[in-house]
Amino acid sequence: MMTPRKMKSMQRRRRGMTLSIELVMILPILTILTVGIIEFSVIMLSSQAISTASHLGTREAALPNATYDTVADAVSDALRTKIWEGEHEVIIFVTDPNTMVTLEDDGTVGAPIQLEDANTGDQISVTVNVPTDQAAPDILAIIGLSTNGSEITTTFVTRRE
Repeated sequence: MMTPRKMKSMQRRRRGMTLSIELVMILPILTILTVGIIEFSVIMLSSQAISTASHLGTREAALPNATYDTVADAVSDALRTKIWEGEHEVIIFVTDPNTMVTLEDDGTVGAPIQLEDANTGDQISVTVNVPTDQAAPDILAIIGLSTNGSEITTTFVTRRE
């Protein structure tokens, strides 16, 4: 015969088992969600740093005596404390507002203007690319959500002084 004390003890055990099963079912989802939030935060932090580096490179490129090397150095200095130091690519594109930009048959831009030859008022864009696998750990790859092979890219545009 079951006494009320034994019945309460059994109910507590069942309740504890139910909570354990719920925890086992929910814990992997919470873990993946937490790791995803951390990885997304690191990518956003990296994106902000790359944006700042691109902005500083554009400010340097706007100066009258700027060269590709001085712009690349400004970008490198901005990214110096990051884990992907040296893993970035800097692209500088100069557009003269008075001339037409021509596209070649293979899709490339014909006769680009070098930064050193840019005149006052020419439009200068500085693009900084960093591979995502260098900017953030690819933790979610274990469940099939990989950022490997993509890039974080930021472009700033200004006019030559």
